[in-house]
Amino acid sequence: HNFSKSPRRRRDEAAEAAREAGDLSTIAQALIVVGAVRGDRGDVDGALELLEAAQEAAFRAGNGGVELEALRMAQKSAFEGERLERSLSVGERWLERAQSLGDRNAEEFARVRVASLRFILRRELRRAIDEIEKPIGSYKDLRSRHGIASVQINRGFVYVNLGNFSRAAECFE
Repeated sequence: HNFSKSPRRRRDEAAEAAREAGDLSTIAQALIVVGAVRGDRGDVDGALELLEAAQEAAFRAGNGGVELEALRMAQKSAFEGERLERSLSVGERWLERAQSLGDRNAEEFARVRVASLRFILRRELRRAIDEIEKPIGSYKDLRSRHGIASVQINRGFVYVNLGNFSRAAECFE
């Protein structure tokens, strides 16, 4: 390995090698990595473009796991880039795709993100609370402590913003 090359150069070489190989799953994975780097560097539009291409390539390859990862990263990049409406629409696509693929963990993760965004954007408080409660049962079945914690933190966020601090405190216990 030649580690003297810049990360950008190595990234570009990896993406080119994936394209040359012609394997759509590998191409999609490379696009996800490049998109994540772009997003981390503040190029939200570039990141979203690459992540959309990754999702399409993964779909054409029939690789649902990579497709869901592309959607997750696109939702995250849009959120972190303060493109909240775009983050919500990508999150809704991620949720629908996870449901159609039968990936319960991805479905519940997307559900929490979408519920939080609905609360932030539209103050659909009842719907946000209802949606954010749903994943608890699935995460218990999956024995996912991370998932349960994610739900609890997001529930706490909702209750803090409602001014219900005692209920929020229960979420953080």
